[in-house]
Amino acid sequence: MMNLLAQIRRWPQGIRFYIALTSLVVTAQVYWYVDSVYGTSNTATIRLQEIYAWTSVSLVLVTLSIGPLCALMPKLPGKAMLRDARRLLGVSAAWFAAWHVGISYWLQFRAANPLSLPGVYQRAFLVGIIALLILLALALTSFDAAFKRMGRWWFRLHRLIYLSVLLILVHAFTIGVHATTWPYIGALTVAIGLLFAAQLYLGFGPGREPTILRSIVLCYGLLLTIGIFAYGYSQNLGYSAASNRASGGAYEAR
Repeated sequence: MMNLLAQIRRWPQGIRFYIALTSLVVTAQVYWYVDSVYGTSNTATIRLQEIYAWTSVSLVLVTLSIGPLCALMPKLPGKAMLRDARRLLGVSAAWFAAWHVGISYWLQFRAANPLSLPGVYQRAFLVGIIALLILLALALTSFDAAFKRMGRWWFRLHRLIYLSVLLILVHAFTIGVHATTWPYIGALTVAIGLLFAAQLYLGFGPGREPTILRSIVLCYGLLLTIGIFAYGYSQNLGYSAASNRASGGAYEAR
């Protein structure tokens, strides 16, 4: 108990406290912005969950980029602070993802039975919920006490972040309207490409001896990512008029 209180007292002195505080402020500001612009319309619900979703995706990509960035730039200023911030950025990603899922299900879809929805929504819900559960598991174990208690299993659990990224991409390309527009697809392609390039360099660069497991994971991860992006490029799904009619008009067309 005393150790916990000591950690709480140290929080305002570190970057994690300010990341957590910023996440709470951004959550409230986004809600205020959407409410002031769209009021209580169905469009407000759609815009609110969209902003929370893309905020979560951005935080996941930032979290994943910190490790390769610090490894590729040994003299980067503030490396210790970046590493310290990484866990709370991941927690914030899970926070915004939970808001996205909650608003989508309870307000936009009105807590409908998932099995009664069109097939495209069922598939998107399935991969989205799995990705959210992974993010929540990582968030709940992102603190020093869990790290010490779990040992090497902590590292094995947190490698699931890469699986969650692939699931998020599938989810976004399946029903995310903006994920099928060129600016968003281009930005995601560049971001994921840079992350894979950094991982390849760290695993196979000069003076490094890659393990068989790392080689298999990177190769299959790259193939899966290419397949997901190919699907995203070829599809233009989202909230179509047909899906809107099939769901009784509950999902507003863009």
